[in-house]
Amino acid sequence: MVRVTDRQGDFLLEFTASSRTYVEDEPVIAVARFHYRGTGTGARLYGSSSGPIFFSIEQVDGDIDMTAGGHDDCPPHDFVRGRPLKTAFRKSGGYSFDDPDADFWEAFLADPLLRLPPGQYRLSALVGLHAGEGCDGPLMELRTTLEIEVVAR
Repeated sequence: MVRVTDRQGDFLLEFTASSRTYVEDEPVIAVARFHYRGTGTGARLYGSSSGPIFFSIEQVDGDIDMTAGGHDDCPPHDFVRGRPLKTAFRKSGGYSFDDPDADFWEAFLADPLLRLPPGQYRLSALVGLHAGEGCDGPLMELRTTLEIEVVAR
């Protein structure tokens, strides 16, 4: 197992992958956990309705680049001490039908599992939440990045 963390104040973002090396078309198992570790029973923060945790992929030795994205609304998110929010890696994004890689992106985004072609990758889990209602308060940003390799069959 591979594990990376980022901490800010009372919050911890933990990102794990089941392995550092995968075989082509093998599902990559990656999970992020967002912990409230303050002295109170919980905390309320504000951010996207797409969820507090976002993911991105960067292929270091190739063209695959999936930037994290979500809605720009700002509902509340409640966090309870001792109950981390657990989110499996989720894909996001879109593509143009005239993109030379449109067939790849269509198949990639349709597959609920994370399967990658051979290469070196950086998988990131990100959290961006505000302390104030309506996203008016200070922004808390946490980012963790795992480096994995996918080898050919």
